[in-house]
Amino acid sequence: MDDVANYDSIAKIRADDGEPRPQLLAGVVRGLYATYASQITAGGAPVPHCFADDERKALKENYEVLKRAQFDGLRSAILQAAGGRCPFCHQAKANEIDHFLPKAIFGEYSVFSPNLLPICTTCNKKKSNRYKQGGVRRYVHPYFDALPSEAFLRVDLKIDPNISVQFEVHPPGSMPQATARRLSRQFDDLGLAERYADEALEEMMDRLGSLYDYFDTEHAPGVEKYLRTDARSAAARRGPNHWLVLTLTALADSPAFCDRGFMRLGPQPPT
Repeated sequence: MDDVANYDSIAKIRADDGEPRPQLLAGVVRGLYATYASQITAGGAPVPHCFADDERKALKENYEVLKRAQFDGLRSAILQAAGGRCPFCHQAKANEIDHFLPKAIFGEYSVFSPNLLPICTTCNKKKSNRYKQGGVRRYVHPYFDALPSEAFLRVDLKIDPNISVQFEVHPPGSMPQATARRLSRQFDDLGLAERYADEALEEMMDRLGSLYDYFDTEHAPGVEKYLRTDARSAAARRGPNHWLVLTLTALADSPAFCDRGFMRLGPQPPT
């Protein structure tokens, strides 16, 4: 997408509607577009430009014109950028657009496509307008932060007295410390440990009948094989850090779970 041309088009619409400030600020905004990547990748927190309050408000309101005038194609492209999934939780469907740097503070980036990210409703509400903490950027940017292909999440499975799972960030040594801190902060802010645990328990309950069936016919080895096969299939589609992959692998790795431990989930469902 040509972001400069897009901005100029929106600024002209605003000028025709009697709001000249976006057009007057076009040169400044073009310069700020050129610095966005360095703002995101710098060691400290991004810093908004020193616009006057009325200028910042006018730039923020460009987004309303974008939604009204030419948003459908851009919105579809953004929502599909992460395969339709929210890149913050890797769990829910991306159905909203987030301003990574909030438009209320960074009006200059309100219609800049690298700042417009796919997100789910839950993550969007939890993220809100937060973007920094302690003088550094708060969250992982899906377009600029390269996460390793190796596992950086892990799950702790407990069988006794009740089955429970606990997810946590466990960065590999190859991950930059700044990225690891942002990832951990994002994990906590968005409540991902609790959300993943809820999904994992729902998944176990949905599989309860199959677990009983495999145990009845093939005993614990059959249960392990069933779980491990599905874990490999899920990993091929979702990668090693998806809650489903981690859950199925942890269950398959647990002799206690495979050998009747799953029965703590409940009785065999009726056929």
